[in-house]
Amino acid sequence: MSTAGAAAIVPVGPSDADVVRLIDLIDSVACYEPAIRTIVLIDDAGEPRNFDFSDVSTRQIQIVSVPNPRRGLGDGKWGGLAAGVLHALRWIDAQLDVRWVVKLDVDALVIAPFADAVTKCLATHPDAGVIGCIGETSDRSEPGFQGCLRRRSRFVKARDALSNFAPERFAHQARVPVAVPHVGGMITFSADDYRAYTQVRPHIDLAIEHGLDAAEYCQGGAYVLSGETISRLSALAGPEHTRAWAHLPFGEDETVSMYCRAVKLRVHDFSNAGEPFGVRYRGLPCSPSQLVERGHALIHSVSSAHHGSEADIRRFFADRRRARCTIV
Repeated sequence: MSTAGAAAIVPVGPSDADVVRLIDLIDSVACYEPAIRTIVLIDDAGEPRNFDFSDVSTRQIQIVSVPNPRRGLGDGKWGGLAAGVLHALRWIDAQLDVRWVVKLDVDALVIAPFADAVTKCLATHPDAGVIGCIGETSDRSEPGFQGCLRRRSRFVKARDALSNFAPERFAHQARVPVAVPHVGGMITFSADDYRAYTQVRPHIDLAIEHGLDAAEYCQGGAYVLSGETISRLSALAGPEHTRAWAHLPFGEDETVSMYCRAVKLRVHDFSNAGEPFGVRYRGLPCSPSQLVERGHALIHSVSSAHHGSEADIRRFFADRRRARCTIV
C-alpha cells in the first residue's frame, strides 16, 4: 500500500470538451494544493483512453485512470456516475492510505489552497463523513441554499413507494411507474432496475435507520469525503452494489451522502465566506472576483454562462495561477 496523504477523483465523460476541461482542472490542483498526491480519473468512454498531460505541469502528481464499471448501462450523469464514483472510492481504499478525498467535476477549479482547512474541519467535526456545500448553492441569498433540507429524501420516497411493490407487474409492463420525483418527472422501473434496487435496499434501510429523512447532500461539483467514510463505505458496499447503482436514477452526490448516513456519519456544510466551497449546481454562486474575495478555494461550475462565459472565467483564474503559482 502506498501513502497518498490526500487524493482527488475526477469523472471524465467521453467528449473532447471534458478532456480539455480536465487539463485545466489538473493544472489548478497542481498549482495550489501540494497535499493532493494522486488524482484518480473515472473514464466513462467506451474504450480506455491514454490521456496526454505533456503540456501540464503536474508537480509529479500520480494520475491513475480507472474505467467506469457501468459499461454503458444507465445514465452517465445519474446512476452511472454514482457507480463510477463508488468504484473509484473502493479503488482508493484498496490502493492508497488517504486522510481524505476530494471529488471534483471537470467543470470545477481549485483557486486557492484548501487542505489545511479541510483537515481542521474533519478534526473539529469527528462525525463529518462528507463536507462541502449542502444543497444547490453556497450563495445564502438564493432559495436553493440548503433547500434540500426542506424536502424528503428521494431514497425515503423510493422505499415507501416500493415497500409493497409486486414484481409480477413486469409480466404485463416493461416499465412500471414509481411515485418518486425526478428531474424529468416521475421515474419508471424495469425488471433490471428493480433487481438492482433490491441489491442496495439494505443500505438505504441503514441510512434511514441512522436518521436519513431530508434530502441532505453536498453539491456534487466539489466535495470531500473523510478517509473513515471511504473505509466504512468500502466495507459495506461491494462491487455488485457498485454496478447496481448504474441502473438507478439517483444522483451521485445524493448517493454518496446517503452512504454517509448508512455508515453512521453526517454531511456538513463548509461553504460560508472563508470556507473552501464556493459552488453552485449550474454556474457560479458569485463572480470570479467575489469568489476570491470570499476566500473560497474550490469552485463550480465554470461551464455555465452565469457570472461570465466559461472561456472568460477560465482565463481569469489561469491568469491568477500564472501570476501567483510557481510549479517546479
